[in-house]
Amino acid sequence: MSILRWLMVVAVAVLAAWAWWPRIVHSREVVHAHAAVKQYVCPMHPQIVADQAGTCPICQMDLVVYDRHSEAQDEPTDTPRGTQALQLSLDRVQTIGVRTAVAESVTVTPTMEATGIVQAAEPGRSEVHVRAPSFIEKVLVQETGVLVHKGDALALIYSPEIIAMQGEVLAAGQWADKNARAAVKQRLGLYGLSDGEMDALFREGRPRRLLTLRAPQDGVVMTRAAVPGGYAMPDVALFELQDLSQLWLEVAVPPAAVGSLGTSMPAVARLDGVATPIPLKFDRILPQVDAERRTARARYLVVAPPQSVQPGAWLQVTLATGAQHDAVLVPRDAVIDTGHEQYVFIAAEGGWYLPTKVTLGAVYGERQEIAEGVSAGDKVVATAAFLIDAESRVQASVRALSAPATATEGGKP
Repeated sequence: MSILRWLMVVAVAVLAAWAWWPRIVHSREVVHAHAAVKQYVCPMHPQIVADQAGTCPICQMDLVVYDRHSEAQDEPTDTPRGTQALQLSLDRVQTIGVRTAVAESVTVTPTMEATGIVQAAEPGRSEVHVRAPSFIEKVLVQETGVLVHKGDALALIYSPEIIAMQGEVLAAGQWADKNARAAVKQRLGLYGLSDGEMDALFREGRPRRLLTLRAPQDGVVMTRAAVPGGYAMPDVALFELQDLSQLWLEVAVPPAAVGSLGTSMPAVARLDGVATPIPLKFDRILPQVDAERRTARARYLVVAPPQSVQPGAWLQVTLATGAQHDAVLVPRDAVIDTGHEQYVFIAAEGGWYLPTKVTLGAVYGERQEIAEGVSAGDKVVATAAFLIDAESRVQASVRALSAPATATEGGKP
């Protein structure tokens, strides 16, 4: 009885296999026949699909072959989402104006463009004061903006207090002794008398009525408060001098870039209308951020400033933000940035254009550094890259739409 049951099971299995075998063979034939049939699609309207060559009824463009075999293969891992490699004929390339450029390996220095304002260096500023209440007898430098040198006479003053002190010194008659003379000269120097005025005092033996105010340094007269007949007190500056051979340039930089600036990084500035660059020397990062503009300030010393550069001028500044290195550069128009990923199209043999993800570096004028994804010598699409991208995405969309349909046809009974 058990043997009979197993014989009946085997017989049923054989009958079922015999009944379904024609269907399996027919299904495979349908799949192979479907794969052998060429389909044509419009590059601009993927919904237009035909079994033979022709033109699109919407845009009148020539239909292109839809290659299922090549699209069935897995895309490389570096292919951007929504794109695929595509093949274009020479006529098609010339029609849409595709131009390629060779990626070059160039020695570059990362830089940043910024603006800076010229300021007078604080160490080059000085003021001229009287040492005792005085009357201004005569003003010798009557204009601001005048360049004076150290020791030049600025004004003549008359001070009753200084005259009385000179009379006391002469009455004491203690300048004959060397040590006493040094002490007297020190006292007279506290009132602002120069060595020449003190020697004349000892030689003539009578107080000097007028004393001379002299420039303590080379510089330009920035302000002048001295007027003839005026009364001057020690707390009021009669002249303010500024040495314009020392200038600072304060540059506004993003706070994130502060760490990349330093003494070893070169920097140059340019003034509109002047071709020769102005070298700069890094001084320091000022410890305060502009709250309104949200920028930090870097201070540079203007080395040997030309006469065309004056305090208050705005300069365009190029700052080095990294060490010199070799980089692969491509035209900036070759890079397509979707916001989520960046990629370029590499031109390969046979008219193929391969979308390839890249990692971007710094920008150098009209060229973009490629840190990863492109090697020196690769040909990338430099013009009409957006058209190549559009066609690549269209073909990728067609493949995505037609893939489920192919699976359904293959499963027909």
